[in-house]
Amino acid sequence: MKMSQVINSIEFDAFRHCMNRPEEGFDGVAAVKTFADGSRWAVCPWCGKKAVRVLPDTKIQNMPYKCKGSNCKKEFIIEC
Repeated sequence: MKMSQVINSIEFDAFRHCMNRPEEGFDGVAAVKTFADGSRWAVCPWCGKKAVRVLPDTKIQNMPYKCKGSNCKKEFIIEC
């Protein structure tokens, strides 16, 4: 089988079968996490990739954001 045939046979949206579904009651809003270096980031609720750095005086309300993760690309809301 040629490599091009293998690639074409792969289901386009197969990645979603490997991801956990959001928990019950999930409202599409990003969580703000504090990392080991002390920095705070709003992270994608689906893949966990850092989205926006949150400084102590940062105020964000209802900001739509599309994840930059190569396998994610989901849209969510940032509030902090």
